[in-house]
Amino acid sequence: MLKVEGLCVSYGAVPVVADVDIVVNEGESVALLGPNGAGKTTIIKCIYGEVRASSGKIYFDGKEIQDFPIHKRIKLGISVIPEGRYLFPYLTVTESLILGAINTTSSKKFEMLEYIFQLFPALKERKNSQAITLSGGEQQMLTIGRALMASPKLLLIDEPSVGLAPKVVAEIYKILEKITHGKRNMSILLAEQFVNVKNITQRCYLIYQGKIVLEKKAEEIDVETLRKFYLGL
Repeated sequence: MLKVEGLCVSYGAVPVVADVDIVVNEGESVALLGPNGAGKTTIIKCIYGEVRASSGKIYFDGKEIQDFPIHKRIKLGISVIPEGRYLFPYLTVTESLILGAINTTSSKKFEMLEYIFQLFPALKERKNSQAITLSGGEQQMLTIGRALMASPKLLLIDEPSVGLAPKVVAEIYKILEKITHGKRNMSILLAEQFVNVKNITQRCYLIYQGKIVLEKKAEEIDVETLRKFYLGL
């Protein structure tokens, strides 16, 4: 579904991602783990088109897309849950969700809306509330729901735990587990510092200083490996 080959990205004269290869198969969930500043967000932004690669190729569903504008990538079936949420503060929960239904036919919009409200009962309770009035956890739920409304083939998730209390993070991850084990045959690439992703991903790439340094099955990622990895050993 997704194939990244030799991806290099620089901000001005500063290289931040170097020769990165990533594969996400159809229906597979993959984690991109790394400490702050490792290059995770840059890779996610490259895949959906916000940041331009210095070199390398990005293939999605058999098409080479690194030169495609963002709207064309969305039309192909790529949806993103960005770090920082980026909600329109004065739209209601329902309006925000409907806004995300870019690739969803009119007849399916309300079906998807009901699916989101089943996933997030808290959003259903506040469906007429403005986004600015929601808690941080509710805003993250709304961001996830908005991305799912597009019925994506590939869902990119950028650090969903940032800025949230541990209890809220645990709740968000329970919902992500439901999504990844659902029957929508959706591929997922999750970028995260939080390391407990075994229940929602099959494979993990570890990235350090802009380079992929290890690829393993999620179940094989142990505490000792991560301790050495995060300390740069």
